[in-house]
Formats: sequence, C-alpha cells, structure tokens
Amino acid sequence: MIGYCNRFFLKIIKLACWLPLLVKICCNIKNIEVVSAKVLYLSKKEITLLMHCLPAHAQLINPSPHYNMNLSEKKLVVKESMLPGAGKGLFTEEFIEKGLCIIEYKGTVTTWKNVDHDDGKNAYIFYVNRNHVTDAKNHLYELARYVNDAKGIKQVKGISNNAEYVVVKKRIFIYAIKNIPAGAEIFVGYGKGYWDTIRAYIKEASQRSIEATV
Repeated sequence: MIGYCNRFFLKIIKLACWLPLLVKICCNIKNIEVVSAKVLYLSKKEITLLMHCLPAHAQLINPSPHYNMNLSEKKLVVKESMLPGAGKGLFTEEFIEKGLCIIEYKGTVTTWKNVDHDDGKNAYIFYVNRNHVTDAKNHLYELARYVNDAKGIKQVKGISNNAEYVVVKKRIFIYAIKNIPAGAEIFVGYGKGYWDTIRAYIKEASQRSIEATV
C-alpha cells in the first residue's frame, strides 16, 4: 500500500513539472506575448479580464462563455468629440455591452523618469508605477489615446463616463461600465490627479501670458 501511494504521488509530481509546458501547448499562442504558464497563478478576475482582451486567434484552456467578447477595432472610429475643446474623440459603430473589453491602451513603455513629459504638456502618459508608464503621445494610430473624460474641465450636461481603465499585469485596458449604444462616444475617467495637474498647468500658462503682456 505504501509503495502504491509513493508511485501515485510520484506521478502527481511529474504531472506538475509538465504542467507549464502543457499550458503553453494548449494555449497555442502565435507571435504574441499574452498568456504564459503564470496564468495558473492569476486570480479568477484577472483571468477573466485577460480572456476578454485576447486576440481572436489565441486560445485558453476551458475558456469562459464570455471569451472573445472583445470589441473589434474596426468598429471604432475617431472623429470630433462631443465635448467642446476636447479635439478628437473615440466612437463606436456598434452596441457595446456593459463589462466588455473595448480596447487596450498602447504606446511606448518606459519609466516615469525617462518618459517625455514635454514640460507637463504630454497628456498621453498612463502611469502604472514609477518603473512602468505607457506614453501614447506619438502613437497616432493607437485608438485608445482618443478616449476623452466626460468629467474633465469642460463638461456637457447629460454626458457621463461609460468606461473605466483596468490594469492587468501592467497592461492597460478600457472596459465598458454601462451599455453603450451604437454611434455613441466612449468616455473614461482620467482621475482627479490628472485634472489637478492639467489645471495647474493652465493656471501657470495663463500667469506667464499675463506677465508677458505687462
């Protein structure tokens, strides 16, 4: 009986050693770095978030019913924002269900120290931590950079944020927090710290302008 138990536990140990390789094989990920064997150690929420945002050809073991529910970027369009003075905005051409992963925020990944702050004028920096920030300033074809905040400096009555940022393993995604009808603009909250910085810059620039005219 003892010998049988030893053989049984030995098989379990061998299986555990092969598990990471089996995960990679089953995932069948080609030319992308999305999921590794570490998926086994992610929380249930993190796994769900990753599954929503994976490219269509990626595979996961036992995918949830919501797998592949990420929105196609072909259904997103950039045009003049509904917010005055906000410039371009991001709109959807099809209905977006609450909880859907809309898009990933991409750009140059660097550190807070090395990122190009442009004297405080770079509004496209997403701060994850001091060693990991994503700068979309020069990535004009990355659509997520065009999503505006409805609760910014200039607000329009009846318009509110319908999405939120979600960070998973240092990757930044935009998720719908309510149903978004086709043709609507996507809005996401930037956070109080962002607007405090912008207001401080505007105040400083205004003060410099006044001093220059004196």
